[in-house]
This record gives sequence, structure tokens and C-alpha cells, in this order.
Amino acid sequence: MVSLINNIKIENCPICDGEIVERHIKKFLSSRTSWECQSCHQIYNNFKDLKKAHSSKLKSNGSHLFLAGNYKEANEYFDAVIEIDPEDAEIWNMKASHYLFEEKYESAIKYIEKAIKINPNRADFWLNIAQAYGGLGDYKKAIKCYDKSIKVEPNRMNWNQKGDIYYDNLKDYKNAIKCYDAALNMPPMLVKNSEIWQKKAEAFKKLNKEKKSEECSKKSQEYSAIESLQQGVILYNLEKFEEAIDFFDKTIKSSPKNEEAWGNKGLSLLKLGKFEQSIFCFDKILEINPFEEGAWGCKGYIYFKKMGEFENAINCYDKLIEINKKNAAAWQNKGTLLQKLERENDADACFKKAIELGYEIN
Repeated sequence: MVSLINNIKIENCPICDGEIVERHIKKFLSSRTSWECQSCHQIYNNFKDLKKAHSSKLKSNGSHLFLAGNYKEANEYFDAVIEIDPEDAEIWNMKASHYLFEEKYESAIKYIEKAIKINPNRADFWLNIAQAYGGLGDYKKAIKCYDKSIKVEPNRMNWNQKGDIYYDNLKDYKNAIKCYDAALNMPPMLVKNSEIWQKKAEAFKKLNKEKKSEECSKKSQEYSAIESLQQGVILYNLEKFEEAIDFFDKTIKSSPKNEEAWGNKGLSLLKLGKFEQSIFCFDKILEINPFEEGAWGCKGYIYFKKMGEFENAINCYDKLIEINKKNAAAWQNKGTLLQKLERENDADACFKKAIELGYEIN
């Protein structure tokens, strides 16, 4: 191998520098000499390792280009990987994805078939070819491919998509409902419960089963509220509080007595410095459940720490103590507020009670 690369023009090395120079392995091999780069020297002794490293780099670059919308350039990288390792099933599927995106379904099928021939036990390969047949209007073949994907790995995605073929294309609403039922019995995935319930509702409506359609629509609304809440919590944890509030509002719209949605909206507004609006949210919780300690605690905190309204804060901590006389933090906070109001004897009594209940001063 060393003889192939002696006295060749030196160029950047993708293994060392992270920069792809040539389209495939032969050109890469002709770009360096074995003594010019220590990392290259180590892997030249094993051609398989070199192929694997270079192929992985090409694949990664192609994937990034594809996600960025540079499909033509991404496809060139995929071709380079195929030239290096034509037995890489995943790269054939990635190349097919380029044609799927451009709705060139016949080309997509040609490449996915190569991927399936190498590895027939990948559900995503069967899903992609099913999508391609669906795009061509060959729905019977599409269903057969969905069945293959289900056999390999049954999950919500393939049952749901198979149901959509029956519903949208074949107008076979009974079989669509069976598929949606199967999807709903699968463990949660990216596919939303609310969307599946809604399609099921529409299928029952097509069959003139209004009562069942209404039941499914109600379920769809319930799950939509849950999904919006979950998305809001994710955004809250990312400190995207304005966006989080939009999702909490969606939950509240369909489920006005959802305490968790009101509470998370209140906390988001607190983070944004909108204290009056935040208190409104916690008041909504207390309308639903007057004994919710967390809501009273949050109100007390806002009045105390953010708004300086000590009497209102004391009232909140009094409510907390009324609900739970063993709430040491409530006794401690009340004591601190009384101390600020120069009611020393009352404050001392609260501090004493807090210590008795195990409150530890940091």
C-alpha cells in the first residue's frame, strides 16, 4: 500500500483535519504518504479501518448537508460512501431518502431495494419503500411493505401509516380503524395519540357511526391536552417561557381544570417577571382545589420575594399552616415576614415552631 502513495501531491487528510478532500477512498489514499501523518500511519496498516473511518466521515458530512437542504451535494457524498462500501445498507437507504424527498419514487424504490437486499430486518427500510409505493399509487404493494415493517418491528408508526393508506387512498374505513387500534395499543413513540384518535373518529364518521366518532373525538381532545402540556414542560426546561405558555394555554383551552397546566403557566409567568398574571394562575388552581399547598406556597413566595406585599404573603402562609400544621417552611417564612414587620414576639414563636418541626437554617 505504501508504494501506491509515495511521491504523491500532499493534501488535507479527513481523518486528521476533519476535512473531506476526495470523493472516495482511492483518491484519499493517493493524497498522503504514510510518514506524513501519525494518525494516517496507524490506520494504513488496516485497510478496513481506513475504509470505515473515511466512510463514516463522508456519511456524516452527507447527512448534515441533507438536513441543511443541500440535497444534490449530499447525494455526492452518499455516492462516495457507496463506492467505498457497497454493502453498507444504511447508505443505500440514505440515498433513497434524497429521491423520496424529491418525490422521485421509482428511483427511491431502486435504492431501497438494494438496502433491503443487504439487510431485510430494518423496519425503517420497509417504511420508506412503502411510502414510495404509496407515492406511485400502488397501494397494495405499499400495504405489503407496511406488513413487512410490522413483522420486523411492530410500532405505532407503521400501523398508523398503514391505516392512513386504507383511510386516505383505499377508502377502506373498517381496516383503517383496525390499524389505528393497533397503533394505539403500541408503546408511545413520536406519533401523537391525539392524531390517531382523530383519524379514528373521522373513519367512524365515514361509516355513519356518530356516537363512536364523538367518543374518539373526545379522546383526541384529551390526548391533545396531555401532549401540549408535555411540550410546554420541555420548552419550560429549555427556558423558552413564552413558547411554553402557548402550549400550556392549549391544554387549558381543552381542559380548563388542568391544575398542572395552570401551575406551569404560573411558573413561566413568574420567570418572565409577570407577577400579577402568575398569581392569577395559582388562584385558578385554588378555585379548583383550595387545599393545594403548592399554589399557596407559590403565591406566598411571589408576594414576599417579588412584590414585597408582606401581609398578603402572611395570609398565604397562614392558609398553608391551616392545611398542614407541620409545614416547617411555612412557619419559617411567616416568622421572617413578621420579623420584617417588627412583630418580634410573634416571629420568635414561628421560628420556634419551625425548628420543632425540623426546619434547618442554612
